[in-house]
Amino acid sequence: MSEDTTKMNIRIHATLDTMQSSHGLSRQNDDYKQYREYCTRRLSRLRHHKSVRTDLVHSMAYVKSSNKGGGNKKRHAYCPRNNKDLLLQQTNEKEEGNDNDDEKEGNDNDEKEENNEDDKKNNIETTKKDIHENFLYVVFVECERAWSHSNELRALLNEKEANKLARDHPVSKSSSGKIRQRAVSRLRRAKQLATKFLELCREYADDTTVEEAKAYAAWMNGNFAFETNQWKVACDEFQTAITLCTKLSQYQGEEAEEDRLLEIRDLFVGRANNVLKPLLKYCQYEWKESSGEETMEEVTTSSVEKKEEKKENAFLVTYRDQPIAIQNKELKVLLLKAESINDTTLSADAVDESSFLSLLSMYDDAHAIVSNDLQKYQDMKSGPAVNAKRSELDRLSGYIRYQKLRLSMAHQERIIASASVIADLAQLYDALFQDAKAVCDLPGEEDEFFLEASANVLRIRAFRSFYVAQLYASLRKYPQALTLTNRAEELAHRANEEIAACDDMIHADAYMDALDRLLQNDLPTIKLRFQLQTYLSNSGSSTTTGGDMFSQLDKFQPASTIVDLAPIPMPAKPAFFDIAWNYASHFPEEELKAYVNENKPKASGGLMSWFRS
Repeated sequence: MSEDTTKMNIRIHATLDTMQSSHGLSRQNDDYKQYREYCTRRLSRLRHHKSVRTDLVHSMAYVKSSNKGGGNKKRHAYCPRNNKDLLLQQTNEKEEGNDNDDEKEGNDNDEKEENNEDDKKNNIETTKKDIHENFLYVVFVECERAWSHSNELRALLNEKEANKLARDHPVSKSSSGKIRQRAVSRLRRAKQLATKFLELCREYADDTTVEEAKAYAAWMNGNFAFETNQWKVACDEFQTAITLCTKLSQYQGEEAEEDRLLEIRDLFVGRANNVLKPLLKYCQYEWKESSGEETMEEVTTSSVEKKEEKKENAFLVTYRDQPIAIQNKELKVLLLKAESINDTTLSADAVDESSFLSLLSMYDDAHAIVSNDLQKYQDMKSGPAVNAKRSELDRLSGYIRYQKLRLSMAHQERIIASASVIADLAQLYDALFQDAKAVCDLPGEEDEFFLEASANVLRIRAFRSFYVAQLYASLRKYPQALTLTNRAEELAHRANEEIAACDDMIHADAYMDALDRLLQNDLPTIKLRFQLQTYLSNSGSSTTTGGDMFSQLDKFQPASTIVDLAPIPMPAKPAFFDIAWNYASHFPEEELKAYVNENKPKASGGLMSWFRS
């Protein structure tokens, strides 16, 4: 086993992105205080973890510190218990304490001492290799805490200078110079810890982790140079960080790690473009303004942002005028086999049910493979490379669905050409309309493909309305049939215009010829028939006699009501009746009353007189 296989692999920038985005440092908000407090809590968890509790201790017995006043005082600090310095120190102390005993024992113990020294050296080398990853994370999180504390103090300084800082804030009593000095001091501490972290990674981590640590240390050194107005140094450090991030984003691993490689690419490209490049541009501008020298050329990551080069054995399909490369071997075999069978099936005149069903099964299996791959990328973090892969798989899924729908529509068109029953034709056009609508609803922009699919939907709707109208007429529902006929005529005109507007539509000439026959021959004839049948049904002739329209020509009966209007009273000959009323008003009323009384019948007596009166 090689030495690199025993070393640790730490995803520094992925951990950094997760820590910052989840604890106060997002694009919408920069709460450095929250992030600093999180780093403090994280350090406590790292130092008291069960796996390192016996190795990482807080004791002055393991760290030497030179006192400024002169002396050999020791301070408390967290550090590995079995480090190399401690073992050498214990070895020296034991050797000094045993000098007198060694002289007395003589040369008999020389061989034992040599063996003990070899064992100690082997123990030191073993301890050097066996180290827990928390030892590295402690330095890394300490660096992040110092950096966040520096940014927190700088934000407080800006608020103090703008008179927005609260009076009861602890920092409000300090001067601006002291706050800035403290911020620079904490940033210098972060720079030192980043360098120490890089040294630890070189000793205990693999090559990829070392490259990430170099980029992180260069970024932290650039931050310190940026804060102290060392523009040239800041440009060099940020340039180095961008170069390393570009190199890391182009890392190519095994094919099994393709999903993880896309996330890594998005991570480093996003950090180079969103974090490092703005800082580099600002430092280049300040350097040019202060020194007048030309700035260095900016490192471009265009090669990273370009699409991945196609492999030589890649299988290309075209969907909506866009080529799609298929890398999945199983999917490639399915589509190649389906394409060969589909060409023979579409060109054949007769309907081969076995080939049709096998093709549908192949497209279903291919769509299941693409759906599984797409589900993997849906769970990944969004980024340029991941989004591009999702878009590619979406287009591939649309291509497979379109091929399946196209096959089904061609199969139904063949059956329609041989059908003659009106009910069967209406049902077939209804199923064909559902498939055409599904093609129109495939995801994508309103391009030529969408216009052709929309025109085909209008054509199918026109024929469907035509045959459904005849079904209503067979049930003697002539008003509904006439309405559907008018609708079919309108849809046929629109479909004819839409198909004529499409440049490269498949079977466009055949579609337009069929629509012209429908508009010129079938629709006018059947429309007149439905109009007459509607009129006859309203008049009641066709309901009383069951003959056809020709037999009803001599038996025509108009409707009983021609106009539905209420009668309006009007006086007739008013002058005549006025003169007659003048004469009638001079009749002798008393003589008339006497005549009536004389001729009044007499009441008869008897038992039955009550009934006669």
